[in-house]
Amino acid sequence: MDIQALSGINSVTPQLVQQASSNKGNDAVSMFSSIYDQLVDNVNKTNAAFEGDIVKAAEGELDNPHQLLIDSAKANISLQLLLSVRNTALEAYNDIMKMSV
Repeated sequence: MDIQALSGINSVTPQLVQQASSNKGNDAVSMFSSIYDQLVDNVNKTNAAFEGDIVKAAEGELDNPHQLLIDSAKANISLQLLLSVRNTALEAYNDIMKMSV
């Protein structure tokens, strides 16, 4: 059995910012959009891996039952990160809209 170290969220965030800043438009909107799209893709990938493990477990083909729990946690954390980014962006937008000109 191959044991892999878990990487923290700190290793994911700089990669997203670096990839987003290398896009054509370097303005804030395209950068945020790119980061958000990558977060959505990450949620979809981790969810697909988790659902695949559920199917394997139901069919009795899952060799490592711990992988099901690990993929479940990854899917949950990636969704929480996506929701946190969305909520922070909405709060910032609402704060800007409340400002008087």
